[in-house]
Amino acid sequence: MIKLTRLNGQVITINIDLVKYIEANPDTRIVFINNDMLIVREKMDEVIEKTIKYKQEIFKNFTTLQH
Repeated sequence: MIKLTRLNGQVITINIDLVKYIEANPDTRIVFINNDMLIVREKMDEVIEKTIKYKQEIFKNFTTLQH
């Protein structure tokens, strides 16, 4: 899960595993696998960076459990 900000300033958390695609035109729009849509304040690259950090943290913990 990653934290993002709606255009109205409300902070939300999304399950990044349910994202179909992200586009910037010019606002960042996130489309989920069920075709729901969300527009956020963060730039597309920022959403990608948060996603990468989240996934790295998950897999870091997973590999720790394997030992």
